[in-house]
Amino acid sequence: MNRKMNSGAVRSQTGFSLLELMIAVVILAIGLMAAASMQGTALRSDAFAYRNTTATAISQQVMDDLLSVPIMYSQPPSGWYAFFTAAVNNASYTRFPPFNGPASAPVPQYTVPNVGTFTATYTIEPNTPTTNISRITVQILISTATGTRPLPFVLVGHREIPSTSL
Repeated sequence: MNRKMNSGAVRSQTGFSLLELMIAVVILAIGLMAAASMQGTALRSDAFAYRNTTATAISQQVMDDLLSVPIMYSQPPSGWYAFFTAAVNNASYTRFPPFNGPASAPVPQYTVPNVGTFTATYTIEPNTPTTNISRITVQILISTATGTRPLPFVLVGHREIPSTSL
């Protein structure tokens, strides 16, 4: 009877073998490596999102500036009517002066620390998609230490133009 008690007591007190411990450490190491690689991916995704959010805000500002100008306002050398009815291809954007008061300083580029320099360009296609409508396309270029390239999206807006100059 004592023999049965002793063998049962020994079995219940056995611990992990060295092999089981090594397998547990390998599984833990794989999990930690996966978590570390997710940190790098998260940082890259965050930088990508920040760059695209900045570019979107700049392109929206450019489009808002172009669409908010009253046609009667005669700022460009030949007036806004001529501006929106002539074809313009990839013109570098400079912020327009306010409608009243002195002209503001031009803003041809926006520099964001640790991201790059953003440059807005726009294209105007008169009578597109139909008569008396001009299509305005805004493209953002980014300049970094590795070079200048366009960002992979454009903003498109339309402006109604009266059939005669006001």
